[in-house]
Amino acid sequence: MSLTPTIDLDKTQMSETLGSKTLLMTGVSAILPPKTDDVPMEEVFKLTLPSKQRYAEKHGYDLLTMRSFGSGKEYGFKDTNVGLLRMVRAFEMLKHYDVVMWIDADAIITNDKFTIEDSFQLDQDHCFYASYDWPEWSVSHHAFSTGNFILQRTKDTETLFSTFLEVGKSHIEGFGEEQNAMNWIYKSTTLVGTMKILEHLYLNAVPYAMYMDRIRLYNDIQQKIHSPWKDTDFLAHIGGLPNKNRIDILNHHFKKYL
Repeated sequence: MSLTPTIDLDKTQMSETLGSKTLLMTGVSAILPPKTDDVPMEEVFKLTLPSKQRYAEKHGYDLLTMRSFGSGKEYGFKDTNVGLLRMVRAFEMLKHYDVVMWIDADAIITNDKFTIEDSFQLDQDHCFYASYDWPEWSVSHHAFSTGNFILQRTKDTETLFSTFLEVGKSHIEGFGEEQNAMNWIYKSTTLVGTMKILEHLYLNAVPYAMYMDRIRLYNDIQQKIHSPWKDTDFLAHIGGLPNKNRIDILNHHFKKYL
């Protein structure tokens, strides 16, 4: 059964598994307004959501679509710490599912032949999976993106979650708070053995058009792209740009996936 609710998750908890052992989560929050002269992320999400709905239906996954991540006060986070809170909500859903995949609002699925169970190297030794961040230096530095990730229920999941909650408190300021927290855990704790970094094609393939826009907008010539998106990759992640640019890339380069 494929479930696509839109909920306000201030304190909402699902009481049981809703038809699948695997949950696909995605969403967007309006709590952070767009920058001046840009459009809301919701406009990007409208374009990418159908690919996730089709993917969940094809493989029989439950789909949870969120437009609020609730309050962060319980954990010492701000309500505007959207990155930290989406990670929290994904961990919380492991009370009801064996595997949870989060896909960002600005990511679109481009190869639905991938299955969560068989295509992402899941095993019982790891409870967190993410792909390398997009710049060239990320691979040698073992730096990963948390824009898209997988959580799996194992004997170590609760320890990783509690560690994330504690470490996250020191990462509530600035950009990429949950990514910084998870990378710190990977590099600075013994939980590194519970976290697996995958190649870009799985969870963080970025289109070359995104890279070119960054050069044009920010003169970002120091950040060389490691592995540009290919049509055989699971998804395309269009991060690090104004939403208008994301929409333009989706409409011009990913029309057949909309």
